[in-house]
Amino acid sequence: MKRRRRGARLTASMLALCALVVGACANDYDALERSIGGDDGGAAGDTTAPDSGRTDGQSPQEGSAGDGPLADSARDAGNDSTSDAASDAAQSQDGAHDAPVDSVEPVDVLQEASPPACSPTCPDGNQCLASSECASGVCTGGHCAPPVCAPSCPDGSACGAPGDCSSGSCVAGRCAPPSCAPSCPDGNSCGADGDCSSRQCVQGQCAPPVCSPSCPDGDPCGAPGDCSSKSCVGGVCAPPSCAPSCPDGDPCGAAADCSSGQCVQGQCAPPMCSPGCLDGATCGADVDCASGVCTGGKCAPPACAPGCAIGQKCGASGDCGTDVCTGGICGACAPLCADGLACSASNQCASQQCDIANGKCQPPACAATVNKCSDGSACGASSDCGSQICTAGKCVAPACSPACPDGNACGNNGDCESQQCHAGACQPPGCATGPNRCADGNRCGADSDCGSESCVAGRCARPSCAPGCATGSPCGASNDCKSHQCQNAQCQ
Repeated sequence: MKRRRRGARLTASMLALCALVVGACANDYDALERSIGGDDGGAAGDTTAPDSGRTDGQSPQEGSAGDGPLADSARDAGNDSTSDAASDAAQSQDGAHDAPVDSVEPVDVLQEASPPACSPTCPDGNQCLASSECASGVCTGGHCAPPVCAPSCPDGSACGAPGDCSSGSCVAGRCAPPSCAPSCPDGNSCGADGDCSSRQCVQGQCAPPVCSPSCPDGDPCGAPGDCSSKSCVGGVCAPPSCAPSCPDGDPCGAAADCSSGQCVQGQCAPPMCSPGCLDGATCGADVDCASGVCTGGKCAPPACAPGCAIGQKCGASGDCGTDVCTGGICGACAPLCADGLACSASNQCASQQCDIANGKCQPPACAATVNKCSDGSACGASSDCGSQICTAGKCVAPACSPACPDGNACGNNGDCESQQCHAGACQPPGCATGPNRCADGNRCGADSDCGSESCVAGRCARPSCAPGCATGSPCGASNDCKSHQCQNAQCQ
């Protein structure tokens, strides 16, 4: 209600002003007519207009503002405005709180103005009436201003221009991740850790991860230089191209990248056994291996193997002609070389036989016989001996000697219970092949050698039923049977 009254007073004041302007214009017009002479017969130089019958005591000049049709209109407008103002004053007897007629509050006029078309997402620099009209949420001096956090506003903050955001991207009034997110490389603009491959956004830029430059395989990265392996693929430290066979000294991100199985401070390191790793051990360089050869990440035999001479490098006994590898160097046989090992003289061989042409020890001559070498003979391998035991260059009797059963290895007859050693094996006694087989008390090597089917301590023993074994019972003599008749090893 008060606002309507104030508006009416403002309108009245403006109409009064217009009336004054119109009156002044009319006054000027009358003066111009008098100066050039009018139809009323006034002289050109006369400065006094005829009295038109005024009774109010005013001179023509003083009253000229009220003459003519324009003056009448101005007076009518003034009178109307005065009447309206008086009417408003009468209607509001509580006008003690109202402002004077000529007092206008510009704030009311601004508040009634419409918001701009871009509201509520007006960009920085646009005209505004309130902060709510600006994308940045800040209206200062009638213009949208950057937010307080600009130019480093994080993702999700209100913004009015790309320059407000750390990421350099403002979409629909909000700071947005850059186009490279979530895999932005080190040095790229960012608005949050999640924008960066390294997961580190510092002062609006993707920064290397904390572990850089030694991040292991599998850790987040923003550049190859962040990784021990010097390989960053898809934002993750990856094994180097040489993995899993990277040589010593190459960059690595895990032990599995290296041939040696050792990754120390981002570099493939020699294995623990280096420089004396044996054949088959993991390696990263030739120098890691006792043999001096690293192939495919494994120590390999030297080129001279398996006949490397004494003094040459070796990674296993089998690399050496002497079958002796000590400290990575082929050594001499101790005390003598077995069959097949390197030799340059017969006295170097356990068999006392050296094939000089081939440079290798040969089996003794007896090894080629049917019975092979007997106990006590020189030998270069167990296979040289009938007993199948060669110890310190000598054939040794089997452990069961002198009571080895039939079929056991033997070096002579004395090794066998049957006293029969043939072709390196204990054989049944001759009697075992007869119809009655061996009689009680004869030598035997198995129960089957005896008619009684009982061989005890190398001798055929009487059956348990003796002396009264029934008909059909095994027997080794007639007195084993109740009938005293033993034929074909059975009681009759």
